[in-house]
Amino acid sequence: MTVRILEGDSLVLLAGLEADSIDACVTDPPYGLKFMGKAWDHGIPGEPYWREVLRVLKPGAHLLAFGGTRTHHRLMVAIEDAGFVICDCLMWLYGQGFPKGKGCLKPGWEPIVMGHKPKGRHWLNVDGCRLATTEDLNGGAYTEGRRPRAMA
Repeated sequence: MTVRILEGDSLVLLAGLEADSIDACVTDPPYGLKFMGKAWDHGIPGEPYWREVLRVLKPGAHLLAFGGTRTHHRLMVAIEDAGFVICDCLMWLYGQGFPKGKGCLKPGWEPIVMGHKPKGRHWLNVDGCRLATTEDLNGGAYTEGRRPRAMA
């Protein structure tokens, strides 16, 4: 297995990649909050950007894109409009940081949009992440009189 981490201007890097060549994309794009007046946080990447990400991902490949608590809805729409199927929304929880503007609460979480490229086998091995237990979880992974499932 080969792992490559690409660092640089995303649009420049994406243009140089072959179609259907990437297994997954994990990205933390600008949140569109004009954070500390920085030019790079002027807006959320729009549909054309996400279409280019979709182009380089293999069919069924997953996308995880971090977003801002106040702007992730725009991120999700741009990703979906580009052709991704939105599967879920994850949360990154943390206890540090500071408010991102006057009159704003200090965020304790950041949404992570989870999508996949259509027309391919897409799945997550959730069972492979489960921990076996002997506790009675009232209908969970183990109940009275039933053995825990073997993990593959």
